[in-house]
Amino acid sequence: MSASGSWLRLVGVGGSAWGALLLARGDEVWRRVEGRSPDPVEELGIRALGARHLVQGLAQVLAPRATRRVAVAVDVTHAVTMGVLAAGSPSRRRAAALTGGVALLGAVLDRAARRR
Repeated sequence: MSASGSWLRLVGVGGSAWGALLLARGDEVWRRVEGRSPDPVEELGIRALGARHLVQGLAQVLAPRATRRVAVAVDVTHAVTMGVLAAGSPSRRRAAALTGGVALLGAVLDRAARRR
């Protein structure tokens, strides 16, 4: 396996771990970030985001090269939408910035792997 493929798999493991954390303890993460419990809509969003990260991460582990472009596109789209949410919703600003930052980090790491 190439160094690029190994790096992409490592990024996938990180994404899977983040997704698993959100699925298992997303409400606790939210409380630590926002200082309050999530409302039902926010909790649904946390679970959906956790599932997305878990599935995307597993896909990156299993087929790193085949999923690279899609993973970057999904992460960049997520980061942009979270930037918009952070700007428009003070009560969700920190959580939106955190999850947008994680998505942007994933995209940057995927792109860096391409250069390896």
